[in-house]
Amino acid sequence: MSRLSAEKVHSLLKQKAVFKAEITHVVLEKHKAFSHSSRLARYIVSLANGQTKYIRANVWPISAFRIAEALSAQQSLKAPQPIYYDKSSHTILYEELNGDTLRSVPLTAKAWKPIIPKVAQLLAAFHQTPLPKGLAPETQSAAKKRRKNLVQGIQKADKGYGALAKVACSQLESQIARQAGKVKALTHGDFQASNILIAKKNLSLIDFTLSRPNHPASDLGLWLVHWQAMTRDHLSHTQREELGYLFLQYYFSAVPKAWHAPIRAMLPVYVSEATLEVAATTLLMYGAHDTNVRALLDELFSSLHYV
Repeated sequence: MSRLSAEKVHSLLKQKAVFKAEITHVVLEKHKAFSHSSRLARYIVSLANGQTKYIRANVWPISAFRIAEALSAQQSLKAPQPIYYDKSSHTILYEELNGDTLRSVPLTAKAWKPIIPKVAQLLAAFHQTPLPKGLAPETQSAAKKRRKNLVQGIQKADKGYGALAKVACSQLESQIARQAGKVKALTHGDFQASNILIAKKNLSLIDFTLSRPNHPASDLGLWLVHWQAMTRDHLSHTQREELGYLFLQYYFSAVPKAWHAPIRAMLPVYVSEATLEVAATTLLMYGAHDTNVRALLDELFSSLHYV
């Protein structure tokens, strides 16, 4: 990405009146995670009152910027506050949120039980955000191509899992086509622990690059499958099932009743789609011969009954 100079960022922050205190100086952080080959940059902003703030610059599509704008107007959830969007380089500036991702939470039932309801309510609030103008859903052809690539990746790594993936993909595509348009909401597209921050027991949501209008069950399926994969070696099957049901219980309590039946009908379908994604990623990273990977994939492909 093309870097915005520290002077340019200083000028933009002053122009937008982002901070109440005077800005004394802005520095582009020198760190390997924010190198010139990276798509991400971070600026250290020093204020006259002694505070230090951090501004992120990232490459986002204009749709993600519009979503961030819509979310910043919501009182029911916290998300990055967009400051500026440079159309020529597709670079967004936003104030960095405090907190670690949910990946940092100990993988115990005791640690997660009070967090799960907040995660469900965060997703419910996101789904009920009014759709920004000009936001288009993924086309059927693009979705089919994406799923085809997932299946091909799984087949290359392991023929057995590839056969399962091919059947699952064929079934879910026909079911998704029949349900198209029945319930549509703003969906995150990558709703998992890595994209949720926690600070002082409060949650905030980040990364809207894959967000678009879609069936809300797509985000639920993704969360449940990622949760299964993340906690498999740390929680018992019973504990994972109980926390999965708890997540759904709080989610359904926070969305319109008219959504309940359509979401329950499509949740197994989107669990299958999320399984394809997690399987492809897992096989690519760890290989088909890893015994832990095979045990995880067997469990994912066998059954995930939450409805």
